[in-house]
Amino acid sequence: MIAALVLLMTLLSAVGLLGSIAVGLFVLARIGLLIAKVAVLGLALMAVVAAFSWLLGGG
Repeated sequence: MIAALVLLMTLLSAVGLLGSIAVGLFVLARIGLLIAKVAVLGLALMAVVAAFSWLLGGG
């Protein structure tokens, strides 16, 4: 009985650990995507500003 409980607890903690790792990786991936989107938007904005200043400056 006690051995079965210990086994159950071990399995539950292993599943919990795997679950928390999966959630952590998912959250990190979401944050990474958000940062990538912001970086791409920032680069695009900088390119547009550079193009405008180049055009206004007469090339």
